Amino acid sequence: MQSYSFRDRPLQQALQAMSRLGIEEGELYSPHIEFGGVAAQRVLLGMDPASPAQRATVREELRRWRLEVSLQHFADVAAQWRRAGIRLNAYNLSFRDDWSDAEIDRGFQMARALDASLIASSSTLSVLPRVASFADKYGMIVAVHNHAGLNDANEITGPESIARALAISPRIRVNLDIGHFSADGHDPVEFIREHHERITHLHLKDRRNHDGPAVPFGEGDTPLREVLLLMKARGYDFPGNIEYEYKSANDAEVEVGKCLDYCRRVLGQ
Repeated sequence: MQSYSFRDRPLQQALQAMSRLGIEEGELYSPHIEFGGVAAQRVLLGMDPASPAQRATVREELRRWRLEVSLQHFADVAAQWRRAGIRLNAYNLSFRDDWSDAEIDRGFQMARALDASLIASSSTLSVLPRVASFADKYGMIVAVHNHAGLNDANEITGPESIARALAISPRIRVNLDIGHFSADGHDPVEFIREHHERITHLHLKDRRNHDGPAVPFGEGDTPLREVLLLMKARGYDFPGNIEYEYKSANDAEVEVGKCLDYCRRVLGQ
C-alpha cells in the first residue's frame, strides 16, 4: 500500500497500522519524512490557503532542507520499515519544473539511502529529460504517476502523455493509478495488457467516471476487480499498492482494511 493512505498520522503510526493489517510491502509518501510534512505539501499544492509569498517561503525552506539534510535521516527511515517487517518498494517523490538540478540529484541520493528500488513521481513532462539524466547516473528507475482532470499538456494524464514520458528514456516507466486513469476516460485493463513490461506498480483505488470522486472499493466505475483478476491470471510480478483516498468518517485503518478485504475477496484469498 501507499503510506499516503495514512497521511493523517506520522510515519511510525502509519507503519504500525500497516503491520496490524498484515501489509508486507509498501510505498513511502515523501511528505511523511520531509520538512514540513503533509501540511507543507498541502500549501504547495494550493489545498490550504496561503499567499504567494507564504507558498514561496515554504517551497524554499523545503528546497534548502533537501539539499542540507543528512542522508542518515533516510537510512534511519529505512530501518523503521525493516523493523516493521514491511518492504519499501518505492519512494514517492514528485519532481517538478521548479526543481534545481542539485535538488533532483539529491532526490536520487535520498532514494538510495532509503534502499528504495525505484522512485514514483507525479512529474511534469518538461522536467523528465533532466530527471532521466540523473536516473542514468544512479542506475535507477523513475515511474511516472498519472492524474485525472488536469487540462495541462505538460502533466501526465492518459495514454498519450504516458507514451511521451516513456519515449524519453528506458529508465522512465509507469506507476499507473487505475482510478485516475479510469476517471479520465481510459481503460486501465487494456493499458496494462499492452504496457505491462513498462509498469513498475499500480495504485489501486475506485472512482466515478468523468473525473468523479474516489469511493469505497467496489462502489465506483473503475474496473478494479478486472484489474486484480488480470494481474492474477497473467502472473504479473509488479505490486498493486492500495491508495486510500475517499472520504469517510471512519479511521483510516478501518477503511484501508476494507480495501484490503475487497482485494482478498476478488482474488479468492
